[in-house]
Amino acid sequence: VGTFITSYLGGDGGDASSKHVNPLPPEFSFPMIRSLLVLSDVVEEQQMTKQGNTQVRILPQGTGGALPNLDLVFATYYSFQTHPSGGRYDQSQSIYYGDSEFRAHPFGTELENRVEGFFTRLGSMLELDKSSLASLQSYASDLSGWIGFVAALVIGPVQPHSFALKHGIDALTIEVHVPTTSVGASAIHPHYADLSRCIEHLLRSISNLHERLHHSVAQYTMPSPSKFVSHGEYIYPAILVSLPMVVRAASLALREMTSFQFVFVGTVVGTVLLASCVNAYTVFTSGRSFIGVMMMVVAWVVHRSIPQSRQEIETGVDFDTTNECRKSLRFVACLIGIYLHVPLLLANYSLGFPSAVFWTPLLAIFVLSDRLAAMCSKNTVLKTIMAIAKILVLVAISPSTILPSNISPQYALILYTPLQLLLTALWLV
Repeated sequence: VGTFITSYLGGDGGDASSKHVNPLPPEFSFPMIRSLLVLSDVVEEQQMTKQGNTQVRILPQGTGGALPNLDLVFATYYSFQTHPSGGRYDQSQSIYYGDSEFRAHPFGTELENRVEGFFTRLGSMLELDKSSLASLQSYASDLSGWIGFVAALVIGPVQPHSFALKHGIDALTIEVHVPTTSVGASAIHPHYADLSRCIEHLLRSISNLHERLHHSVAQYTMPSPSKFVSHGEYIYPAILVSLPMVVRAASLALREMTSFQFVFVGTVVGTVLLASCVNAYTVFTSGRSFIGVMMMVVAWVVHRSIPQSRQEIETGVDFDTTNECRKSLRFVACLIGIYLHVPLLLANYSLGFPSAVFWTPLLAIFVLSDRLAAMCSKNTVLKTIMAIAKILVLVAISPSTILPSNISPQYALILYTPLQLLLTALWLV
């Protein structure tokens, strides 16, 4: 797909697989591509599919959270529901009416079976009636489909139409798994004929579908091919998840901080930014990450930058400089966490929401009170146990340990690594 689009556009592509291809002649490439469909036909043994059913997967997911216009997705789904007029058409031979399975994610039934099994057992424990149990199972099916859709956006696999989405072309992949009892049989499955008819109907509808002034959305998640959740609905959970960072920053600024430690915070934040840039450079040049070395550098800078405690002249009370440095750094860490997650939530909700769920407790919720912090600092055993536990957690949540290998490298380098280094500095103050 990438090679075709690059050849159609007459230039080099954005990735190595589609570079230096011969352009198409101008008479074949003067129209603008508005929509693109990629068909993937997979023949499977009957025992590999659930009761030998055809599985249709309408996959709009692209890289970096890119999605096509929702109209194209629904037009594709509804094209499978069409059928010729007249009484000669046998609906049992069609894909949609022939007990096929439709999904909006590339994963199998294992996740759905586990989620639905859990909710079924929950319904049995609560002794729900048949109507309530059916509603609960329907919710479980939508939940598992939504999780699969979000996981496909975050960790892949990368669909072949993704290259078209990068060029602003509405595109999706239609993956059809047709069962067969014997590989290589001469008989043609009736779903192939129905698939050709549905694609012809879809192509005819696409010619009148894409108008630049129509009202549709390009940011959504889908529990199933027939349902969607728009950004206007899922933005509220994102705000609630990120709200503790806002509350913590406001509480520190208005009530808890006595004086902001500009020199300490500036030194630590500057070190974190420099270490993040150096780590990104090494990843792009050599493919290796030195996040462990950067964490040790940040820890050393934190240890050397904490000013000595002093005594207030007016009150004669010792001023806890270390605690003020910790509060000042936490205030800045919460602000950075907010500013990094807001654009991510607006552009790629499937990645931004779990990221906010992960980082909000670490930056804003799991905070010791001043009394507990003072008690841990005075008790040598507790202080040692806390230090060991923090180091183990920091190692466990490092990008090379916890992040999947196929996650967006931009997320790992631009958001995750700076927050990891900030958390290292915050916990080691």
